[in-house]
Amino acid sequence: MRLLVLGAYYPFPPRVGSSIIAYHQMRELAKTHSVHFVCCDLERNFADCIEFLDSCELVPRAPPSTRQKWAQIARGVPPLVAECRCPEMQVRVSQLLACNAYDAMLIYGLMSIQYCPPALLSRATVDIEDPQSMRLQRMQQLSLWTPWQRMKLSIHTKVMERYERAVLARLGRILVLSDTDRSDLMRRQDLVNVGRVPYGVDVKAPEDIAGWDERTEGMIVFTGNMFHPPNVDGAMYFLRSMFPLVLAQHPSAVLWIVGARPDPRIHAAAARFGDRVRITGLVPDIAAYMRRARVSICPIRLKIGAQTKILEALSWATPVVTTSAGNSGIGASSGRDLWIEDAPEAFAQRVLGLLRGEDWARLSAAGQRFASEQFSWQRSAAELESQLVAL
Repeated sequence: MRLLVLGAYYPFPPRVGSSIIAYHQMRELAKTHSVHFVCCDLERNFADCIEFLDSCELVPRAPPSTRQKWAQIARGVPPLVAECRCPEMQVRVSQLLACNAYDAMLIYGLMSIQYCPPALLSRATVDIEDPQSMRLQRMQQLSLWTPWQRMKLSIHTKVMERYERAVLARLGRILVLSDTDRSDLMRRQDLVNVGRVPYGVDVKAPEDIAGWDERTEGMIVFTGNMFHPPNVDGAMYFLRSMFPLVLAQHPSAVLWIVGARPDPRIHAAAARFGDRVRITGLVPDIAAYMRRARVSICPIRLKIGAQTKILEALSWATPVVTTSAGNSGIGASSGRDLWIEDAPEAFAQRVLGLLRGEDWARLSAAGQRFASEQFSWQRSAAELESQLVAL
């Protein structure tokens, strides 16, 4: 199959969720199909090219001026989409479709739909990861915002929902990461063209997995982009409501907050704990922390998408304690694959139990098995292939 893939950003190196998904799914698809990738990004050095693609083309995009962005927004285009406007990309995609025969077209991201010729929207497959209007609406419930910020979020939510209603029903196939989001989106917007393609993780070799004795005593890890509001809220929630309970019974515990651009509010909340909390900022390899930790936590309170931090931890056989919101896109079973607790006291007790080694080996092995069986990149690509709409 000859596959034309469109994106608003070059997904290499794969450091954030959307780039990780596009990179690994294209890598798997390229093993049996001809993948031709075109993206619209800021001018950059193509030295780090994705070697497995049959072709890879970048259409340079100049950052839109403030006037251009507001003109788009005035027409009902969400800021996320207006930021990626690129008429040159629209022209280039039309040229490629006119001169080449493709069997299917895959589009990564809601903001990339604008590059597809309107006449072909009904035959396009679009991976939006999670519904943006639902994300924005639920984000308003976080306790991080000032009244002014919450009002702006409310406006953005309405603009995004209006845009989605105008666009999503016209697409051949819409793909999201979780069954929960799929059901919610279909019910919310009365859609029938929604499918689910899961996130994936690389299956780790047994010799790369560290056992209990090889891991750092008392080490708890929380990973992710630490400027992302749900992660900021989750970090502050754990520091305020759970970590004092953990330290009261396990004074040697150390929380490692690992991820790019940590919000100043996280630093402020962590200051009272001194060296019991380590905030790293951006690191070359998060896996180096995952495989040394005895517990990985996901105390987020926003129910949307799939928490990749959980799957990455499980793939390294690191036991996880999460909330029901964190597990909503994963579908793991509490007590079998990981622990799910919403009450702060119960959450802290699960962390303490794992720090003491209680049932650690069983949960470590079961969690890794769950991640490798349900969320491998091979399975993700196979499900994506089955969802592609023929051109």
